[in-house]
Order: sequence, then structure tokens, then C-alpha cells
Amino acid sequence: MSTRCRIGFEKENGEIISSYCHHDGYLEGVGKALKRFYNTPELAEKLAGLGDFSSLRETLEETKETCYNESDHPFRTDKNWGEYEANIGRCGEEFTYLYTTDYSGVYGWQVAETPYFKEF
Repeated sequence: MSTRCRIGFEKENGEIISSYCHHDGYLEGVGKALKRFYNTPELAEKLAGLGDFSSLRETLEETKETCYNESDHPFRTDKNWGEYEANIGRCGEEFTYLYTTDYSGVYGWQVAETPYFKEF
């Protein structure tokens, strides 16, 4: 069984680009790798814009090798935080990572655990 996640990047205009990752989406997997290998705005934006992929690797080149067909699985663009939040979990993601800035201009990774099963 896989631990799915979404990896996003918030642009200066508030738009959020994100890609789905199928494997190891938990904090000790993808979370740890994001902090270790993708902890700059430039790398985070490129990663979020890759399109959906199977597993996160140490470099963008290695991760790109696990990408699904780009025409069938492009990265997602949400106009703002509200739209991004409304779409969280639509692919069964259990964690959502977002590289964003706080109000002082400091960038960093944020994470939220996504409820996979919703009450109805």
C-alpha cells in the first residue's frame, strides 16, 4: 500500500502549482526528503511543476524519471489557497506539502495530514 501526497509551491501572486506523488508521502519519507534536497524556492517550484510522479528522489532528474505521462498527468494549478484547499485529497493524498512564505518573506515547507475518509 502507498502513502500518497501532493507537493505544492505557492507563487508570489498566490497561485499554487502542485504535483501528486504516489509513494512514501509520510513525514519520514517525502517530508524528510523535501527538507533535505528541495529546501530552496527554486527547487521547490521546479519539483511542484514536474507533473505527477511515482516517487521522490534526491534530484529533480531522478524524480523526473518516475513521472507519469505528462499529457495524462500534468501538474495542477490552483488560482489561490481557497481553490487549492478545496481540491486537497481528490487523488487520495494522505499528506499535503506546500512550499510557501510567511508574511515576513521567509520561505519553507508546511505539511498537513489529509483525512482520506470523509464523513458523509
